[in-house]
Amino acid sequence: IIQEQASQDRRIILINMDHNVGPMRAREVGYHKATGEYITFCDSDDTLPQYALQHMYEKATERNADIVVGNVNYIHDDGRQEIWTSHVKGDEHVDGLKALLRGEIRHNICSKLFSRSLFADFKHESIEGLRYFEDYLLMYQLMSRAQNIVILNESVYNYIQTEGSSTQLQ
Repeated sequence: IIQEQASQDRRIILINMDHNVGPMRAREVGYHKATGEYITFCDSDDTLPQYALQHMYEKATERNADIVVGNVNYIHDDGRQEIWTSHVKGDEHVDGLKALLRGEIRHNICSKLFSRSLFADFKHESIEGLRYFEDYLLMYQLMSRAQNIVILNESVYNYIQTEGSSTQLQ
């Protein structure tokens, strides 16, 4: 499906890895090859609400944002849903690192839109073999580079908790 879509739309770049390098290394390869103005991340078992990217992009360009942070629609494996929100008001100036440390913004890199300029001349520092929370490291590094962080008070990501996912395995 991806090969077919890539052949029909030059904006889609298919990157084949010769072995499983894990999500953070795959993301790193992706953001180094990206050519667009903004970058977002979506895990394979999650989805985005229909207009999420459009709304994040509009907010980013309207406010000249380095990072746009949206809400997460957390969908439990039994179908229950809850909204994960940032604890920062949309019109406040946001100090990204402080907001992360205070728990006012979630540490995950999904549900956010990043200016590609944050990744210019950027080498993500990682810890080999880290299986959980590896995106937290990247989030702190990106927040430390961002000058303008904007909160979008709407759900822009559907985090679907599925039994047997990598975060559920012991």
